Amino acid sequence: MRLNESDQKTKKIAILLMNRQFIRSWIDTGLISKLTEDSQFEVKVFAPQEIYEKIFQTENLTIENLGEISISKATQHSIAIGLVNNRKLSKTFRWKLIRQFLPQTLMFPKTGNIKFKFLWFMTSLKQMIGNTIDNRITLLYLFKPTQLLIRLYIRILNEKQELPLPIRQFNPDWLIMPSASAHGITNDCIVGAKKSGIKTLLAIDNWDHLTGKSTYPTKPDYFTVMGTRCIEHAFTIHGCDQSKVLAIGLPRFDIYREIQHSCRSKIENSKFKILYCGITMAHSEKEVIDSIANYFDQKFGPKAVEIHYRPHPGPSPRNDNYEILNPNVVITKYESLDRTAMPEMNDDFINALQSANVVVGAPTTLMIEAMLLNRPSILDLTTDKFHRTTSGAVAHRYTHILDLIEIDSIPRGENIPELILAIENQMAISSDCAHYPIGHLYDTARPFYSEQLISMLSTH
Repeated sequence: MRLNESDQKTKKIAILLMNRQFIRSWIDTGLISKLTEDSQFEVKVFAPQEIYEKIFQTENLTIENLGEISISKATQHSIAIGLVNNRKLSKTFRWKLIRQFLPQTLMFPKTGNIKFKFLWFMTSLKQMIGNTIDNRITLLYLFKPTQLLIRLYIRILNEKQELPLPIRQFNPDWLIMPSASAHGITNDCIVGAKKSGIKTLLAIDNWDHLTGKSTYPTKPDYFTVMGTRCIEHAFTIHGCDQSKVLAIGLPRFDIYREIQHSCRSKIENSKFKILYCGITMAHSEKEVIDSIANYFDQKFGPKAVEIHYRPHPGPSPRNDNYEILNPNVVITKYESLDRTAMPEMNDDFINALQSANVVVGAPTTLMIEAMLLNRPSILDLTTDKFHRTTSGAVAHRYTHILDLIEIDSIPRGENIPELILAIENQMAISSDCAHYPIGHLYDTARPFYSEQLISMLSTH
């Protein structure tokens, strides 16, 4: 049978990388190479100057430098107004607005004498005043008349929201944009692509995007998201057509679809290994780790139980000034993160998770990764005496985190003794693996992201 002209046409795919993290997700994973190697596609990568400089040039990738890209005022205001107007749809939206004004610390610490608490309060008050001044425009968004004036200003300004010229000159059939937030440039490009008749796909690269970053003034033709729960958030929070939201996963998570799991019994007389995974928010996790290490040292003897600490690669400053004192805690040291802002998902990364008898930490993406590897996991939901952004506090203020902590079968501790008890309970279990019902958050049974993406692009 002879193919018609439309069947023979090579589809031109433009991929816009706006964030260093996407170098890891789309280039280092080999995803773009797989698209390039498929004869039905002509692929070209575009990146602004700061990202272009960090991409290693390879023979099979065509990459063009877009230079500096500016965001339109229309998009800047529209995204911010969307966050305010839709704050009732997501707990994260409300918490994000509150955090624009309040400091990450409590106004009064839950420890110290009167002088210490007074000085702390004055510092926190100064931060709150500074935050309010910096985010004063957000206060104006709360009032409908101000929003009308801003919209009138945008209309009078009549800015052009267009694709960067090199992308327009490439004239793609598809514009694919990996995204970790409702980035202003992304929205401008969606508007510009629609004007040019280019189909758009927004490839969401994280867990909390749809529940916490903002809403989209203009929606792309398609989203790809982490799991089926994200489809529900796309509908309830963003009003998206659910058929346009594809739960095909994350490129960097394809590795969890490769690994063959075989549950095993614990090896007798081997050291029990605890891996603690840190959170980006300000939380006195070092005190938690020290307490766990000291407890097991006292109970079984020094180094009888291995304690490993993997800090978040981009942590917020902590205000408790606590440092781990137990010398037996093994702390992960990251090499330069300048290129992708994140550690490589190499054998060392996977082995650190797989070799742990139990993984403890705040309800972050890394904890989901541990569960995808069938590692016994315990959620740290503790609070501390200094921060309002502790793991226990944010767990109930972030919509996407609620999706995880509402799974009752996942052990957790709301204070340090509860965490230690949960670890001891795991020590008493003979099996060295666990199965948690998180398929709605990420489904490892589906085909690789690259296979699903190629299939989708081929048929649309």
